[in-house]
Amino acid sequence: MANRARPDLWIPHSEERWLLVTDLDDTLLASDKPEDPLFATFADTVKSADELMVVVNSSRPRGSVLRTLAGNRSVQESGFMPDGLITAMGTEVLIFDDEEESIAVISDREWQKRFDGWDRREVVNTMKAFKSRGVRSHADEFQARFKVSYSVPPEVQDECAEAIQRLSQASRIVRSGESDFDILPATAGKGSATLFVADILGIDIPNRLMVAGDSANDVAMFEVSRHGIVVGNARSELVRRVDKEVAFHSRLPRSRGLLDGLQHWGAILDTVNS
Repeated sequence: MANRARPDLWIPHSEERWLLVTDLDDTLLASDKPEDPLFATFADTVKSADELMVVVNSSRPRGSVLRTLAGNRSVQESGFMPDGLITAMGTEVLIFDDEEESIAVISDREWQKRFDGWDRREVVNTMKAFKSRGVRSHADEFQARFKVSYSVPPEVQDECAEAIQRLSQASRIVRSGESDFDILPATAGKGSATLFVADILGIDIPNRLMVAGDSANDVAMFEVSRHGIVVGNARSELVRRVDKEVAFHSRLPRSRGLLDGLQHWGAILDTVNS
């Protein structure tokens, strides 16, 4: 990962530094296993790349993501630490200091100012009307201050979306999988948070920002980058929505697909076949 001095806020712009913003579950790591044998090569490559930074961008809240990173044997054995975390579907942002990784250079306060006035209680009260239609709230682990998450049957999703859009506060709705239904402030999201972080890190956004994912809730990231990586195990819901002119579609899964994409875009030398 890139070596950098601790900034007061924004890091000086660089035309050489690359930033990879990647989803976590089934993109960086296998979501259902306590270790991922594919990860070690990725971690070693990233640590040796002086002009490459990595930020994890997950739909899950920060506490859940940190528990996954801390509990995954492959991550712990590799010593991998991302340069930052975007969590809770782009509503939480944390960027670490290289010298003291436990210290945040940028925290939620800087990012969440733009969500002032958005009240999750309005969303919760509105969605209660659909409980008899099979709508269920996700577990507390997946909820956050500015993210309300549900399982919503496909046949009810349009009605729920219309009800949320009638509220006085502007909201963004992210649908993925068969029933995942996330509601956030309109100015939040994986894409807008990616741009915020890239700007802080001094990235040449048109030429040096890469994004990677495996599902439909990653689409917003691909909309803000010309250098996408769709991993080989990606769901069709993402594959069919991503323009192949601005995204590399790897045939390799998870972190091997990430390495494949990094090599394709010129951020690293060819390690996939070595």
